[in-house]
Amino acid sequence: MVLAAESLIIDGHMMSRVIKVDDRYDGNMASVRIEGITITCGKVGGQGGGIRSEEDLVLSRVKITNNRTDAIPFVDKQGGGVWSSGRLVIEDSIISGNLTGAINGEGGGVWATGMLAVVRSEVSENRTGTPERDVAEGRWWRNLGEWNGLDHR
Repeated sequence: MVLAAESLIIDGHMMSRVIKVDDRYDGNMASVRIEGITITCGKVGGQGGGIRSEEDLVLSRVKITNNRTDAIPFVDKQGGGVWSSGRLVIEDSIISGNLTGAINGEGGGVWATGMLAVVRSEVSENRTGTPERDVAEGRWWRNLGEWNGLDHR
């Protein structure tokens, strides 16, 4: 039996964040590539329900779905699907159905403070915890860093 990478699903079962990318060295940005997997049902109080990355990250042919951040007092609720402080490239991927489930949550799909590039990808059906903030505060993504373009096909 052959298990193709595209059939690999990592499921957090709404019990924890699915993936944390951090080499734990400030000032050193590791380059990480995640390819051909599904990341689903991650849940965290804080940032990055599906993925939290403090490194340079490329997501290729990745599906990030049904992840969330939950309300914890005095903790930022950002990036239901992905939270990134390094460079983030999303290519040929789907980020859908993620949620920042708290008042003042931002970036239901993606929260990025570094350079962000989205290429041939779908970012849809993501939400913040407050409907009136969905558009103003990044239902799909919130980018505080350099915008390197969007090729949304």
